Amino acid sequence: MFSVLKKLLFARQIKFEEGKIVLFNQRINMVPVYSFATLQMEIEKIGKEEIIYQSMKKLGRQWTTDLQREYKTKHRAVIEWGINVVTLAGYGTVEIIKDSVEKKAAVYLLKDSSMVDYILKNKIKVKHPVDHMFRGMLAGTYCTLYNMDMDCVETKCRAKGDKVCEFVVKERSKFDLKDPKIKRQIA
Repeated sequence: MFSVLKKLLFARQIKFEEGKIVLFNQRINMVPVYSFATLQMEIEKIGKEEIIYQSMKKLGRQWTTDLQREYKTKHRAVIEWGINVVTLAGYGTVEIIKDSVEKKAAVYLLKDSSMVDYILKNKIKVKHPVDHMFRGMLAGTYCTLYNMDMDCVETKCRAKGDKVCEFVVKERSKFDLKDPKIKRQIA
């Protein structure tokens, strides 16, 4: 993690000023996971977690667009910087299982998810995957990389008892929207 911070500092892509943190020319905030978890649980109570996913999908699109435009980055570099930023931001550690440009599909693992750790630590019972923010960012990134509507589904979630948090990214039309688990995530 500190090697990423060193690279960002050396490239002058992260700046710390009085009351400000700027990363890739975007102002950021450091916010406790509790804030996101509380907000997400309140939104889930009314069945509107799609708001979180769609908002983060827009963020992923914008971040990728800005990165490509400003730094002339290509697919691999966007993915590497995205992983570095997600890790640095404390979402967890990201591992790419598959990233096929030909098939326009990817599979990721998110290890030590901060959202899942919060849920497990506080013994909160969940029935559905919980990393809406991360999957939204992935979807938005791939929408921009492939210039088409992509989506991301969390197929396994540690908060539900799975061993890992796994995410599948592909064209929206390639998902089985008759499957209630998928339909719930990309309604």
